[in-house]
Amino acid sequence: MNPPYLKPLLLIVLCLLIGCTARKSDEPLVSSATVKVSETSSSAGEQVSHIRFGQLQDALPGSEYQDGSQNDVFSLPETTGGGSALVDYDCDGRLDVITSGGGTADEALKVMLGFPGNLYKQIGDERFLPCGSMACLDFSATYHSAVIAADYDNDGLVDLVVTGYDRLQWFRNQGDGTFESLRPIEDMLWSTGAAFFDADQDSDLDLYVVHYANWSWENNPWCPSQADSNRRDYCGPTDFLGLRDAVYENLGDGTFVERTPECLAGLALRGLGVLAADLDGDRDTDLYISNDVEPNLLFRNDGNFQWTELGRRAGVATNDQGRAEGSMGIALGDYNNDQKFDLWVTNYADEFNALYRNNGRMSFTYATNAARITATDEQSVGWGTALCDLELDGDEDILVVNGHLERYSPKHSQRPQILENIESKRFVDSAKDSPFFQTPQDGRGLAVGDINRDGLIDMVVSRINAPSALVENTSAKQGSYLSLRLIGRSSNRDAIGTVVTLSIGQTSWIRQRVGGGSYASTNAPALHFGIPASKRPSDHQVPKAKIEGTIKIDWPSGQTSIIQITRLNVEMLVVEPGVESEVSSYLFHD
Repeated sequence: MNPPYLKPLLLIVLCLLIGCTARKSDEPLVSSATVKVSETSSSAGEQVSHIRFGQLQDALPGSEYQDGSQNDVFSLPETTGGGSALVDYDCDGRLDVITSGGGTADEALKVMLGFPGNLYKQIGDERFLPCGSMACLDFSATYHSAVIAADYDNDGLVDLVVTGYDRLQWFRNQGDGTFESLRPIEDMLWSTGAAFFDADQDSDLDLYVVHYANWSWENNPWCPSQADSNRRDYCGPTDFLGLRDAVYENLGDGTFVERTPECLAGLALRGLGVLAADLDGDRDTDLYISNDVEPNLLFRNDGNFQWTELGRRAGVATNDQGRAEGSMGIALGDYNNDQKFDLWVTNYADEFNALYRNNGRMSFTYATNAARITATDEQSVGWGTALCDLELDGDEDILVVNGHLERYSPKHSQRPQILENIESKRFVDSAKDSPFFQTPQDGRGLAVGDINRDGLIDMVVSRINAPSALVENTSAKQGSYLSLRLIGRSSNRDAIGTVVTLSIGQTSWIRQRVGGGSYASTNAPALHFGIPASKRPSDHQVPKAKIEGTIKIDWPSGQTSIIQITRLNVEMLVVEPGVESEVSSYLFHD
């Protein structure tokens, strides 16, 4: 009997092969006439930065996230903003963009209204076609924020969940370019973030939903501005009580049932973000939740929808002074290349962003000071974030999107930041000479991926009352890359929780396919490796550098795949064996 994955797998392979011809790897997403990037170099001692970014102007028309602040209601939902998703919704090999629309508070009717959001199909030649209405994608049922993308029904097509003030919105990809609106879960609390992951290792994706605070029309107090006590401004999070999060089990037939464990049901915190990843190396998926001025939570997966909360014991609940901070965005990476996954969290103004170095066995050390994160602080309010190798030098840099929520703060608009990784030890504020990173903005969400397939990580930034920004990475490449797409069979199809180790010579790098992360956004699914020039042949300008290396893939099912690689600067599609006697199938895309 043919496995159920075979038909969609063949479809994806064909689509990817066709899509590869749509744009050559050396074609820029942003033309030189569109973006003017300064040649001035930033430096860190003797280190010269090679990181450059340029914005593609007017790439996503009508992608504004509207918060309704012009109505002077000062509702708390106006402060959190929204995000976007980078997905290949139509399986043509190109990344498309989905943006949230936000909403507005109607004080007369006492309702929170939503705006539609949009879908932008990438059609090549630096063009994106708005096609949300044609795809039957409309998020206006309520005031909303996060766009969470995953293949929850294992049919090879990416589906969507959108969090919001009084409900979750579900959209099932029908495979014909359109989405079907569903409502399999009656989650009526104000949800801010969510993550798909396989909680019980039954090969389908369950859902963790983060809830925020008990703001309502009846609980909307008048709060003074910190800049001018005679003017009204948004209340702070401590003026509201938190709400409990929820876990939903995927029954495999398109339906879900709530399975919130007792350890979670008793916790009512102001949650903003969630990351689902294997943090202890036992091949099941753990959870890390960022909370607003309350301790962050780390749940170890004990199986059968049971977890143990280890945040304080693991060292990731607070800062090094034991104080809970206003945490928003989350990212996972290995900043010091020690083969252990570290955690990164963005925090509120006057709080340092938190870097937690993994010591192994669910133990972390607060490394913000040691990694010199404090020297990069600009008293910003951090939101969307990512750890990724921006210039292919072999270590992971940090992207942070900033923006204050207080309307009358003198620092309401704040510039985004790149924290460049120096020798896998410390970080410096970089790319200040790239115009996009010089411009103060009201940033919220961040989604990253190689949009133009040139081997460099690009990004989409969601902004309050402004179009989402499509920003191309124009950095001078310091090495080669390897892009890896995974398809699970015995594991969940999205391969969430899979750990990949790339080894070349005596050097190894690790990456993990995670659920959730960043803020209110979904990153592209491919795992991205940067390999510095010192780890490959000296003729590094050759498009497909020859190399001898190994990829080890540890699937959540317990299987391990070993693949020998002989070239870089390519994309790979790897399919998990269906049974232990099989071997992984893989395909190169140049």
